[in-house]
Amino acid sequence: MPAPPARPGEPRGAAAAIAHGVTWLDHHHGAVTASFVLHALLGRADLPVDVVRPVIEHATSWLAEHGATAEASFVLTSLALRPDIPPDVAAVAVARARAWLDLHHRSPDSDFVLKALLTTPAGRPRTDLPPDVQQATLGYAVSWLRRHHVRPDAGFLLRPLLQRTDLPEETAALLVRQAHRWLARHHAAIGAGFVLHALLTRPDLPTEDVATTTRCAVTWLDRHGASTNAAHVLTALLVGAGRTARTDLPPDATEVVLRHAVSWLRHHPTAGARYLLQAALTRRDLPTEDAGEVVTLAQTWLDAHHQNFGARSLLSTLLARRDTGPSVVRCARGWLDVHHATTAASYVLTAALTHPRLTTEDAEAFAALAHRWLDVHLARDTASFVLKPLLARTDLSAGTMRTTIARARTWLDTYQGTANAPFVLGPLRIAEARAPDATAAPTTADDHTRPDSGGDAQPRTGDGTESDAGAAPTMPT
Repeated sequence: MPAPPARPGEPRGAAAAIAHGVTWLDHHHGAVTASFVLHALLGRADLPVDVVRPVIEHATSWLAEHGATAEASFVLTSLALRPDIPPDVAAVAVARARAWLDLHHRSPDSDFVLKALLTTPAGRPRTDLPPDVQQATLGYAVSWLRRHHVRPDAGFLLRPLLQRTDLPEETAALLVRQAHRWLARHHAAIGAGFVLHALLTRPDLPTEDVATTTRCAVTWLDRHGASTNAAHVLTALLVGAGRTARTDLPPDATEVVLRHAVSWLRHHPTAGARYLLQAALTRRDLPTEDAGEVVTLAQTWLDAHHQNFGARSLLSTLLARRDTGPSVVRCARGWLDVHHATTAASYVLTAALTHPRLTTEDAEAFAALAHRWLDVHLARDTASFVLKPLLARTDLSAGTMRTTIARARTWLDTYQGTANAPFVLGPLRIAEARAPDATAAPTTADDHTRPDSGGDAQPRTGDGTESDAGAAPTMPT
């Protein structure tokens, strides 16, 4: 029988269900069966702000009375995974979850509580647990997997454990073996993609395990290659640590993976496609025809999403190529109009200022944006990344070059003894020779330099490592 229509002023749909659930809890919050209502309410992302607090209070009150029962797993899980619970409540929830595991860690259903303690609401490994709770949770999780690693839901524990980099070597090796046993049974399941991604992104995965995982991944892609989740698996197959192209895949698998990647990109022009686009553009073994298509797809993506902060890596990569059109330059200007003051803007500025086919108007526009960036960041050592390509341009106006030279000298006054100083000094001397009317005295070879200074090497980061500022950078997303 259909429900009667709501009276004027009454909430409808989900809002009505939430309101009824809260009203029910006000009268029955002490009942054991209240765990199901609390679990459902706490698991909703659309819970109104004025409802969150009373529901959380009902949950903590319920746990104080029933926290040792099997049913408590529902409340503990949903409470621990809410991103908006107050820190004091979060601490209580963690302590109660640990106490619950001490009693129920052998239960097949304890994996829900274990997962809630191992991952953040965003799905990343938790690092905020007290050391004793973290150690106990990891121990219980590994023990659970020893007993239940072939169950379908074991994938939910394998993923967060494989993502951790702080596990003992023996434990990590055990988890890899268990993951492969699990994949042997469940590699065709859509959820296997999460386990494959977690395995492939482990920096310590031995070569033979890479080969085994890749074969499972190719089988999975043949079944699920058109799914949204396939992008994560494909990205992990194409690039490894440092976002550089992987070279450890079996040769017969590489062609299949590249084919799947291009096919996926054709059919998913979504905001999340940038990760796979970036990965595909790092591959030099992409067939020429496919490479051209990926560039076109990347430019189309930028036309729609170029103001997205995460577009910075894709912009930098495309600006460093010679087969991109003027739309990329236009998108870079649009991105910098919004994000020019951010630290990450230095990568886009560097790539833009070294782009081989800028018009004079574009060069002046990027120089103006670079100086807006320097207004904020000139006092930093890393300002050298932007100063170097600015000084190297020969098509800027005399006024822009005078300002650039003056700022380079100001920067050198502070950083003359650093590893990055020669990479500004070389282009500065050349710029001064081109602009003899610059206001300050020319810099001499004895100032701010060392014997091997020059203008072609790359600047260094603050820790002395080579920077990728002069080429297409590989930036964290």
